[in-house]
Amino acid sequence: MFDHIHYVPILRWKLAERGALANLQHPICDVITPLIEPTGWVFGDTEKRKTLESKIAKIAEDIFQHWGEDPFFMDFWLVPPSARIHRGDSSFLLMAREARTHNLNLIPVIGLKREPKYQSAVNEIIAADRFGLCLRIFSKDLEETGLPEKMDRLLTELQVQPSNVDLILDVQCVGEATPNYSTMILKIPYLDRWRTFTIAGGSFPKDLQGFKPGKGIQPRWEWRKWKECVEAHGIARLPAFSDYTIQYPLFEEPPKGAAPSASIRYTYYDDWVVIKGLSIRRDDAAGNQQWPANAEILCKQNEFMGATFSKGDKYINDTSKQTAHPGNATSWLRAGFNHHILHTGTNCAFLKV
Repeated sequence: MFDHIHYVPILRWKLAERGALANLQHPICDVITPLIEPTGWVFGDTEKRKTLESKIAKIAEDIFQHWGEDPFFMDFWLVPPSARIHRGDSSFLLMAREARTHNLNLIPVIGLKREPKYQSAVNEIIAADRFGLCLRIFSKDLEETGLPEKMDRLLTELQVQPSNVDLILDVQCVGEATPNYSTMILKIPYLDRWRTFTIAGGSFPKDLQGFKPGKGIQPRWEWRKWKECVEAHGIARLPAFSDYTIQYPLFEEPPKGAAPSASIRYTYYDDWVVIKGLSIRRDDAAGNQQWPANAEILCKQNEFMGATFSKGDKYINDTSKQTAHPGNATSWLRAGFNHHILHTGTNCAFLKV
């Protein structure tokens, strides 16, 4: 399916993420396979009168509209228990059925410790669609005894061979002290047999409280460690790159009534540039009008890649020149997601090894 010069962005399928995918220039999509993991937020953002079936149908329609028929991974592990089973049926099965109506190439994701009904649903999906399977393991799985036996048992139960499995090693939170990727990869069984192999992680902070107003820099540790691993050529099989884009790796539902700051998250090679604003609800701040001013600051930085680089960059540049439409938290996240996915996909595709 793909080799190490490929990008797997992990997306929770909120409005900003959906829009970011839709605004990608099409050639870059050939080196991108998103991993979509819907959350309770996604299932709860429609009117209460709508049924679970209609919400799942909406997700499938959105994927078709914003991504199309190219392959994507889907993991239902963040779906709340109340939405996992509906009228005795798995919501993941409902999702797969809706995907077929749109000719979507959905590859289901499973882990080593999913509940029996989840595994049963995945079994039925891969038997019906024959697109194969994505196995997502975590760095803590590497430290447990009997990993090869656990993998063998799961794949036997699902009746699938490693050659039809896309393996993702998800490190989740990555920092400077995280062991180098090559060390972890050497612990993976059957490394040369998986259909594809990807390593995922994220280092964007949980919130922006650690940044002062103005420009700040946050290292992209997951990118730095992946690039070091690939350029060193010290392992038999090089991994593709995956990250949590411009979000914190460990998902938490945002608190009710949270007031975001008027900030901009911007990806630039080994780092993120953060233009930090104040809360949009502070009486002594300028509310949404802070965004055009912060966009103007970003556009003057050496890291800004120009209005023609992506739709997100065009939005940043255009908004920096006017205040009539300053945008909101969703539109600025969409711009950040769009820039990040294009920037990262491009750099994965052209990394020289």
